[in-house]
Amino acid sequence: MKLQKCWLSAGLTAALLASLILNVHTKQENESNDLDVVTHPKLDASVFADKPGNQEKHQFGAEVSRLLNMITNSLYTDHTAVVRELLSNAVDAIEKQYDTQLVKTASGGEMDDIANYKVVVEVDKENGILSITDNGIGMTHDELKSFLGTIAKSGTAEFASAKNKKTNESETMIGQFGVGFYSSLLIAEKVAVVSKNDNDPKQWIWETDATASFHITEDPNGNTLKRGTRVMLKLKPTATDFLEHDKLEKMMKEYFGHKRHRIYLVKPKTITEEVPDEEAEAEAKEEEEKKDGDVEVEEEKKEKKPKTKKVEKTIMENILISQGAKPVWTRSPSEVKLEEYEALYKKLSGDKNGKFMTHTHFAGETALSESFSAILYIPERPPFSPFSQKDQELDIKLHVRGVFVTAKLQDFLPKYLSFVKGVINSDDLSLNISREILQNTAELRGVRKMVLKKTIAMMNDLAADKDKYKKFYEAYSSFIKMEISENEDNRSMLAKLLRYRTTKSGEQMRSLEEYIESLPEAQKTKKVIYYLAGKADEVNKSPFLGRFADKGIEVVLMTDPVDEHTIERMTKYEDFKFENIAKDGIKLDEDDDKEIKEYEEKYKTAKTWLDKALKDSVEKVVFVPGPANVPGSFKSSQFGWTGNMERLIMAQSSVQEDPMLSFFSKQKKILELNPKNPLVHEILDRANSGKATKELKTILRTFTDSMMIWSGYSIRDPVVFAKGVDRLMHQALGLSVEPIASEPEKEESEAEDDLSLGSIDMDTKTEKSEEDIKTEKSEDVKAEKSEDVKTEKDAKTEKEEPKKEGEHDKEEL
Repeated sequence: MKLQKCWLSAGLTAALLASLILNVHTKQENESNDLDVVTHPKLDASVFADKPGNQEKHQFGAEVSRLLNMITNSLYTDHTAVVRELLSNAVDAIEKQYDTQLVKTASGGEMDDIANYKVVVEVDKENGILSITDNGIGMTHDELKSFLGTIAKSGTAEFASAKNKKTNESETMIGQFGVGFYSSLLIAEKVAVVSKNDNDPKQWIWETDATASFHITEDPNGNTLKRGTRVMLKLKPTATDFLEHDKLEKMMKEYFGHKRHRIYLVKPKTITEEVPDEEAEAEAKEEEEKKDGDVEVEEEKKEKKPKTKKVEKTIMENILISQGAKPVWTRSPSEVKLEEYEALYKKLSGDKNGKFMTHTHFAGETALSESFSAILYIPERPPFSPFSQKDQELDIKLHVRGVFVTAKLQDFLPKYLSFVKGVINSDDLSLNISREILQNTAELRGVRKMVLKKTIAMMNDLAADKDKYKKFYEAYSSFIKMEISENEDNRSMLAKLLRYRTTKSGEQMRSLEEYIESLPEAQKTKKVIYYLAGKADEVNKSPFLGRFADKGIEVVLMTDPVDEHTIERMTKYEDFKFENIAKDGIKLDEDDDKEIKEYEEKYKTAKTWLDKALKDSVEKVVFVPGPANVPGSFKSSQFGWTGNMERLIMAQSSVQEDPMLSFFSKQKKILELNPKNPLVHEILDRANSGKATKELKTILRTFTDSMMIWSGYSIRDPVVFAKGVDRLMHQALGLSVEPIASEPEKEESEAEDDLSLGSIDMDTKTEKSEEDIKTEKSEDVKAEKSEDVKTEKDAKTEKEEPKKEGEHDKEEL
C-alpha cells in the first residue's frame, strides 16, 4: 500500500474531493509570479520594542535552560540548518491548515485555494532582522506557551499522531522532535514569534533571548496576519551574512526547491526607468523666454516633448523558490518528459549541458514496507578518475518528506559506483534529532540495497544496445572492475557487465556469458575460462597463445591495466574458474601430457644440463610441444607475478623500493621449451649428445634472455644480452669478433720531411737522385695536364652525344 503513495497525492479518497484538489493544483501551476501574488503584512522591527500593557513572563526552568544551551551549541553542525528548520515549521503549519480545510470540506465547508498558501522570507538589513512568514494554521496563546515553552514537544508530532488515528497519513509533515525552532538561537540574540490562529480572536507575540525565560504579549498592532505565523530573528553581529539575499536564495533552493507549496524570497532588484528631468525643463524654458517674439506660427504649433532622464531605482522582487508543483520523482515515469529529467539532472549535478548517458526512475518498498522514490543518473563522462587517491563523495541528494536533508550519503553506494548522481525521497527514513544525519536503521539498509540493485540494472539495460554500451564501457569499465576487485558482495552482479576481445572475436567485445556459450563441449565440461592479460598492441603476438591456437582453443584477451588484478580477485564466473595461460600448471588434454612425458624421457641428459646451466634464474625446465615458430616461453608459478603484472607494479614509481616488489621480481620462473622448434631441437640434441660446449652455453644465455623479453619480463642484465646478440650477428655474417687493423695515416709534417730528405722506394729500398726526382715531377705535371684536357673533351662529347638509355660510363660501372 505504501508503494502507491510515491505516485499518488495524500488526501481523501472521495472522487469529488480529488477533483477539487486537481482543479486547485491546475490553478496554482498557471498562476504568474507577479508582485501582487504575495500579500503579507509589512515587516515591523517594533516587535522587539517594549510593549505597552501586561507582559506574561514564564520560566523555561533551570534544567530546560541547560538543555537549550546544548541544543543551540552542540546539536547543529551547520548554521544554515536554521533556515531549513524554520522553513520546515512554516511548511508544516501550511500542511496542518490544508488538512484541517480538507476535513471541513468533507463536512460541507468551503475549501481554501491551495494557491493562496505561501511562505515569505524577508530581511531588514538596517535593523539586522531575518523574518519568515506563513499563512498556515497559526498558534493560539496556549499553544505558544505549550509548544514553544516546552522543548522537545512537537506540535507537528501531536497533530500527525491525531491525524494518523483518523486517516493513517501524515507523510507531508516534517517536524518530529520539537527542537528545530530553537536552532534559531544559533544565529539570533533575540527571537520573536507573532502568531494568529482561527480559534483565538487575538494575535500574540512570543519572545525570548535564550535566557531562562520567555514572554507572551498581545500584539498591540492588532490582527495584522489574519491567520498564520511570523518568526523574526534579531541576528547576532557574527551572523549578518544571513541578511545577504544571494546566500539565502541558495540555501532556500537547496532545501526547499521541490515543495508543493509556494515559497518566496523578497529580494531587491535595481531597474532603470525614465523620469521627467525638471532641471533640463527649467533651462529650456529660460532659453525660450530669451528668444525674440518673431517666431513662425508653425513652430509655435509644434508640440514639444518633455525632457526626461534615466535613473536607477530599487524595487522589491518576489523570487519564487518552490514552484508549488509536484516534484518529478513523486510522479509516475510515464508522466515525465525527457526535458524534465534533463532539467532535474542539470539542477542536481551543476552540469550546464544537462546531458547524461542514461537514467532510471522508480518507486521502491523495502522488506519492512518503507516506501521511497528515486531518480538516478549516469553522467555522460566520469566526474572523477577511478584511481583517485581521494575518496569521492556520492552525489545523491536525500529528501525526507520533501525536504532536502543531505548529499553526504557516506557508504550508501559502493566506492566505485560513486559516479552515480540522483535524488531519493522517503517519508519513512529515521533522522537524528538535528535532521542532519541518517540513522543506520534496517529501513535505510533496505533502501540502500534496492538503490544498488537498480543502479546495476540500469547498466544492464544499457548493455542491450551495443553502441550505447560501447560508449559506456569505454568510460566506466575501470570503475566496474575496481569494484569487483574490492567488493565481494557485488561481484556476481557486476561480472555480467564485463566485456573482452578474444582470439576468435576480432575487434568485437564479448561478455563472459557469450564466451561460455561458444565453448566446445570438452571445455564446457572442464568449466575453464582461459585468459591472457597484456598490452593491447602485444597480447596477440604473445608466445603463450601458440599452443592454444594449435588446438583451436579460444582465449579471452585482457588489455586494461586493472584486468589481471580483477580476475585474480574474482577467481571464477558462475561455475567456471579462470586460468591464466601465462602461469604454470595448465593441462589441456591427455595427449598433451603423454607427449610431454615422452620428451622428458628423450631429453633427460639435456634437461640435466639445462637445470644446471640455468639454476640461478629458472625454477624448472618443462618440454611442451607447440607450433614450430614458437621456441618457448617463461611462465610464473601459480602465486607469482606474470610479466604483465610485474610491468604494471614496476611502473608505479612509489613502490620502486618496495620489499615485496624486490621479492617477486627475483622469483625464479618456469621455462617451457618447444622441442618442435628447430633452434630448441638443435640445442637439445647437442646437449643430449654431450656436445654442450662453452659456445652453446653462451647461445643458451642469449636465447633465454630473448624468451624472457618475449614473455613480458624484464631481463636482469641487458648489457650481457646485447653482447650476446652482437656475437651471434657476427657469426651469422661469418665475421670475426676481433677488431680490424687499419693503416695509420701519415701526418702532414712527416710528408714534408720525406720530401726534404728524398723519396724512398719501398719496393727497391734504393735512394733516388735529385735529378730523377725533378724528372718524375715534370712527368706528373704533364700527365695532370693531359688528364684535364681529356676531361674537358669528354664533357663536350657528352653534351653533343647524350647517353643512350641503359648506357653507363665505365667509371660508373
